[in-house]
Amino acid sequence: MSEEKKVSQQYHPLVVTSTDENLPAVSNPALHRYLQEISQYELLSREETDELAVRFKETGDPDAAYRLVSSNLRLVVKVAMDFQKYWMQNFWKS
Repeated sequence: MSEEKKVSQQYHPLVVTSTDENLPAVSNPALHRYLQEISQYELLSREETDELAVRFKETGDPDAAYRLVSSNLRLVVKVAMDFQKYWMQNFWKS
């Protein structure tokens, strides 16, 4: 079994971030654990998101805020990973 395959079986797919041979692949157990934890939160439909946002705006309901935030943590990770990849590519080019 190749080393890349071993890593992908041990870690969440987002942990190994680079397929570019000029950039290092990252395998981080803490990141893997965090990705596993945030994957437990259900993704919201657009309607659910709108309903929770209105409920929070009108009532200040902390449960609505919690669901909105926790359900979007994967998006936060994706944006951060995209930014990191962009930054690393520009760093190595300079």
